[in-house]
Amino acid sequence: MAIYWHPFLVQFLRQDYGDRLIIEDEVNLGEMPLRVDLLLIKRDPQATLPYPFNHLGERTLVSYCGPEDRANWKDVVKLEVYGRLYQLRENLLVRSKITLWLMASRFARQIFPLGGGHLGRVRRGGPGGGGKFRGFSDLPHQFE
Repeated sequence: MAIYWHPFLVQFLRQDYGDRLIIEDEVNLGEMPLRVDLLLIKRDPQATLPYPFNHLGERTLVSYCGPEDRANWKDVVKLEVYGRLYQLRENLLVRSKITLWLMASRFARQIFPLGGGHLGRVRRGGPGGGGKFRGFSDLPHQFE
């Protein structure tokens, strides 16, 4: 018989540490349902696709902002979290098998979180440039 231990742990923490800790249980971390806008999977990994689809990975998660929205660092972090959740769902050992695309008509000038850990190593690049964040210069976009 399984014992549902979570309420007991919360009760213990509140009783013994409630004067020193703020304890919140079952905290929602986002709006449900958690969904990415598009999942693109190459049928043939060796297939040649036209630009910009030649930048697709084996599996690509795409999130896009509305036409009046401006993509910012929160959108980048949310997409990275979606990538990690997809990695867990598909039981992929390495995140590098997943490419993330954030599409928007406008981007904030400070698109990456300050001190963003490994996100800080991601850099913007144009066609043929390095990095995971690519600015497709021949597609319409605007930094603000």
